[in-house]
Amino acid sequence: LPLTLDGATCSGCNGITIDAANTEVKGINFTNWDTGIRVLANGANAKINGNYFFQGAVGVSHDGGSNVLIGGGTFAERNVFVH
Repeated sequence: LPLTLDGATCSGCNGITIDAANTEVKGINFTNWDTGIRVLANGANAKINGNYFFQGAVGVSHDGGSNVLIGGGTFAERNVFVH
């Protein structure tokens, strides 16, 4: 994947926080974040697929928002979590 977000120098941080409806996060390497992606209450219909999560405490935190899709039915839509 061409984009890597590295949180090694940010203790207690989220890589991305979703606080808006219909947001899609796709094709990103998340490395060394306490939480790679955090979905808040306004994050309805968010799509999180095709991402890699390395060495973080939590890959995806779903704290609210309805109809949130994490992953999918095809190989390309899967998320990979490595700790």
